[in-house]
This record gives sequence, C-alpha cells and structure tokens, in this order.
Amino acid sequence: MLFLEATLIVITVLLFIIGVRSKRKTWIRWGIGSLILLIVLFIPSFVNGFVEGLSSGWSAK
Repeated sequence: MLFLEATLIVITVLLFIIGVRSKRKTWIRWGIGSLILLIVLFIPSFVNGFVEGLSSGWSAK
C-alpha cells in the first residue's frame, strides 16, 4: 500500500505540473481525480495508525 500511495503522489504532482504548463484542463482534471483517489487511500491508513497509536498509548498507562 505504501508503494501505491508514493506512486500516486508522484503521478498527481506530474499531472498538475503538466496541466499548468500546457494549460489543458484535461490534465488538471486527471490531477484532481488522482488527488481525490489519494485522499481516499490515505484516510483508512490515517485512521488505522491513529487507533493503533491510541491503543498502544492507552495500554502503556
């Protein structure tokens, strides 16, 4: 999953750079779609990490 997220970050940045330089809205729309997919993939990872950290901190007390 980490490799997928890292690759998606690179692709998103490239799509935005290409879209801004060429001034084509299609590239920018693909960049926005890639950004939305990135957010959807990061939310479960963030929640799992938060819950895991909270539970390990709770058990340490």
